[in-house]
Amino acid sequence: MSLPYLPLFIDDYEAATAHLTMLEDGAYNRLLRLCWRSPGCKLPNDDAWIMRKMRAVTEVEQAAVRSVLDEFFTTGRGKIWSPVLLSWVDRHRKVAPRPWIPLEVQRAVRDRDGDRCRYCGCTDGPFHLDHVQPWSRGGANTVDNLTVSCAICNWLKGARTLAEMGWNLG
Repeated sequence: MSLPYLPLFIDDYEAATAHLTMLEDGAYNRLLRLCWRSPGCKLPNDDAWIMRKMRAVTEVEQAAVRSVLDEFFTTGRGKIWSPVLLSWVDRHRKVAPRPWIPLEVQRAVRDRDGDRCRYCGCTDGPFHLDHVQPWSRGGANTVDNLTVSCAICNWLKGARTLAEMGWNLG
């Protein structure tokens, strides 16, 4: 897989899994991670192999894995895969690479904001440049749409707007 991370869409995940027990939710999460690390995001259709890789030892754990496989996974040609996971991969592949922020824009934002997060006010860093209107939602690489953000605020905000976060620029 070309991504070093699993692009988990939390709202989609929660909507699809709210009915699962904690054990089933853990099994589903572990199955997704196992698929992610497997060639083509597919597992061999081999019950013993899957249970060993999942570390499902007890009958209850194995039942949870089988329940999740039956509900969320598809089988064919000797493989098992998650259609949802493959759709996440497709989403990623269709996203155009983000253009580089010109150095003069980066400098102007850093000169304006200094070494201080404009969301939480911390001065500890490390600092990132964050798109106030997320780039993935049409935000531009302009001085007006960029701000200095601490790494934690940048990661928390993700691709959400300030209104969605209930945040203001300080």
